[in-house]
Amino acid sequence: MYRVKVTMSTEGIFRDIHEVYSRLFNHQPALKGELDYFIREFETKRNDREKVWLEQTLQNAKDLSENKIPENIKLLEDHVSSIHGKAKVAIQMCEKHKDKEKTWKEMDHLKPEREARLSEWTNFMNNQCDLSEQVDKDLQDNITKLKESYSELEQKLKVSL
Repeated sequence: MYRVKVTMSTEGIFRDIHEVYSRLFNHQPALKGELDYFIREFETKRNDREKVWLEQTLQNAKDLSENKIPENIKLLEDHVSSIHGKAKVAIQMCEKHKDKEKTWKEMDHLKPEREARLSEWTNFMNNQCDLSEQVDKDLQDNITKLKESYSELEQKLKVSL
């Protein structure tokens, strides 16, 4: 019988220790309350923001469908036909220009003038090459004469010394 009392008293001690431990180190109930409060506040504010955002979006959609889209359709109806007509005119002008260019290339009435200019250019370049060769030849002759005259002067200087 003595054992039972010891066992009961140890159970009481364990219960008391567990209660003290829970109060000191187990913060679950307090944290749960704080987290629930935070979540409630966040969802309430978020729902308000989303509600405002959805209302603004709805207003913008109504404005677009009632005002902007009909205005744009009217403008398109007014201007598409004129743009289409102007595009047709531009295409016709391009076709005319292309046809004129084709006829000018086919006629090739400038071919004799081109050939004459080409022969003139060839003659000019040949003359320039001949002149360049002549200048090079004259330069070499002058260099040779200068070398000879300097060598003669050196000879005279050596003899006079």
